[in-house]
Amino acid sequence: MAAGSPCARRRRRTAVAALAGVTLHGTVWVTTTDGLVHPAPCDPGSGNHPWWGDGWGDRPTEAACVVDRLLDDIGADADLHEHWRHAPAGLTHLLNREHPDGTELTRAALLHARMTRPPREH
Repeated sequence: MAAGSPCARRRRRTAVAALAGVTLHGTVWVTTTDGLVHPAPCDPGSGNHPWWGDGWGDRPTEAACVVDRLLDDIGADADLHEHWRHAPAGLTHLLNREHPDGTELTRAALLHARMTRPPREH
């Protein structure tokens, strides 16, 4: 990871606040209950921030895994080891859809997706 990369400069998100929602704008942006906006934590191996949307391999499961962790602990780092096994199916389904750039997903919508089984594909 390059010294000037956003991951190298990343400060730990405040543990006082909680995840209020995410904005899908190029990558995943996290809004906390204290009104601050942060890029979602990046993959420590690659330095890449999680992406969303249909295709491109692991993008939706990586984003779902990170969002799932942040819902429980806003200070959590991105742990993408075996993310495809640990990402909640409902969050993966939500983040696998194409959304207009700038879409905001509230905490309630994320919690609902986390607890919901996605529809069966035929």
